[in-house]
Amino acid sequence: MRISNQANAGLRCAAAPKLPPKQKELSVPRYALMLPLLLSLCASATAAPYSLYLVRHAEKAVDPAQPKDPSLTACGIQRSAWLAQLLASKQIEAIYSSDYRRTQHTAAPSATAFGLTVQLYHPAKLAALQQLLQQRQQNAMVVGHSNTTPALAGLLSQQQLQPLDEQQFDRLYQLQLDGEQVSLSIIQQDFNCDPTRTD
Repeated sequence: MRISNQANAGLRCAAAPKLPPKQKELSVPRYALMLPLLLSLCASATAAPYSLYLVRHAEKAVDPAQPKDPSLTACGIQRSAWLAQLLASKQIEAIYSSDYRRTQHTAAPSATAFGLTVQLYHPAKLAALQQLLQQRQQNAMVVGHSNTTPALAGLLSQQQLQPLDEQQFDRLYQLQLDGEQVSLSIIQQDFNCDPTRTD
């Protein structure tokens, strides 16, 4: 799936043309008004591409003591470590998580691998997170929930995406952003839990 906008294709960030001396005094205000728009278009045209990796938290445990904020199962811990290995070559510059144990524990191995601090976001304020990600333009990992992860991917790619099933923990939403062009790939994680592991 790919959404692109090539309205700015072929844009050249050239200097404003020199004006004849007699028209200089009258024409400067017009170019002064156009300058911010030209600079904005030039910045957009030369922005470096970046990638976002959106995942739902790994398998969560059943915790009667904290039913609204459970941690991860043994398989969830393994998946989190596997995700860190999967993203090891992706030059991740920032990691975001909602303020829940299951999401933070999913993000933790990747944060450790890249030497980063997990940044918290509010899952009910996805539009603000979308704007932040687009402004910072960094390779980033975002850990969310069955409803917020596809919703954020949809905001970034301008698509309508369905929430994940309650038992789906194996989807990775990869977004590649290059100026106005956005491509979305939904990847099934090639992970298999080893129930015999005790580490």
